[in-house]
Amino acid sequence: MEFLNTAGARSENLKEHVFRKDPKHIPILKGAAIYGGNAHGKSNFLKAINFSANIISSHRKSVKDHKISTRQNKFNNSKETKFEYEFKVGEEIFNYGFVFNWDKVLEEWLYKRSITTTSKEAPIFVRKNNELTEERAIKKIVTESKKDKNFFEYCKKSLGEDQLFLHKLKEDNVKYVDQIFEWFDRIEFIKPETKAIPLWFFSSEEYREFTQSIISKLDSNIDKVWYNDIIIKEPADIKDVPLQIAEKIFDDLTKKENAGVAFKGWVLVKEKGQLKQKEIQIERNGKRFALPEESSGINRLFDLIPFLFNIKTENKIYLIDELETSIHPHVARVIIEMFYEFSKDNESQLIFVTHDCNLMDLDLMRKDEIWFVQRDKNMDTKLTSLAEFKIREDLVIEKSYLQGRFGAVPFVGDWKKIGLKNAKKKTK
Repeated sequence: MEFLNTAGARSENLKEHVFRKDPKHIPILKGAAIYGGNAHGKSNFLKAINFSANIISSHRKSVKDHKISTRQNKFNNSKETKFEYEFKVGEEIFNYGFVFNWDKVLEEWLYKRSITTTSKEAPIFVRKNNELTEERAIKKIVTESKKDKNFFEYCKKSLGEDQLFLHKLKEDNVKYVDQIFEWFDRIEFIKPETKAIPLWFFSSEEYREFTQSIISKLDSNIDKVWYNDIIIKEPADIKDVPLQIAEKIFDDLTKKENAGVAFKGWVLVKEKGQLKQKEIQIERNGKRFALPEESSGINRLFDLIPFLFNIKTENKIYLIDELETSIHPHVARVIIEMFYEFSKDNESQLIFVTHDCNLMDLDLMRKDEIWFVQRDKNMDTKLTSLAEFKIREDLVIEKSYLQGRFGAVPFVGDWKKIGLKNAKKKTK
């Protein structure tokens, strides 16, 4: 599967959705919405990005330590998996990838070029099994970094067959690769089941003010958000947790300093030797409700508020699976609008999976930001951008999609025939 998040040459609308400091630079898109039928691979696409990013970021682990279910992998007949990324760091574009078979690394490469559209790639290193076939650039980098001509040979000889060479360089403190790891650390995956609110939610006054100002825009029935402290003297004082679990949490936290545990709607923290349960309460018409007492839609908003807050200050890449879960279409649209507004001065990106056709609007997203996922008879998944279809500017995209013009819709059989035979027998 290939996904290219760069702006198409023919797409001119919503230019603010493109990150490009100079006309000579590669135009990088800030957002992408992915549509498709159930079991066509939408969520698996995001999971694959998150999974491979975790492999790359975990420099102390070998590829053997990252296991994937054989159920998920049963359609991969080659038993080999390839991940490849092109990404921007500063004014440079890196191409990093690897091929492995769950026991060892078969191939690995790192290339670099400038961000201009006419630049050419140059290898930093290329690996085949445990041999480096292109090593001149990385040898120079390692030698200059460690000020030791023999250190590069040590790196090569001590490289394990189940270890990424990138990890080896990180392990040996070759500072050049830190920028690669920093980029992958920017990736954050938000799933429908993401529930725990970060500990810093309760300690950041700026975050509280942001939540207060934004929640009424997303739900006009909320008057105020409160933060309630409950002093915990014994396990039974912990609310909304079975006693057996509460006892374990209580024992763990009483032994530590400045520790905390995050749950849905509240956190348990130890401050100055005292255990406190801090919970969110929603005020409506003068009455307060704990967050677990609220609807799944309100709870989903609180799952997404940290994402909206971080966009303003951090360059992150957010992967959101089923963004519209439990959320009204109007609110989902506002969240997308907020993303583009809050990230206009930075390089944050949002890639989300959705079934919400109301977001399939060219006033909200560009053609090259709308993608369709289709799985063929061989169970291979293909991504196609709306920009690849020739369509009229006044075309109602949602209607055409549901009619099957762009593929990526499920085939539904004649359900009216279901159970007719048995039903006739019962009426005799």
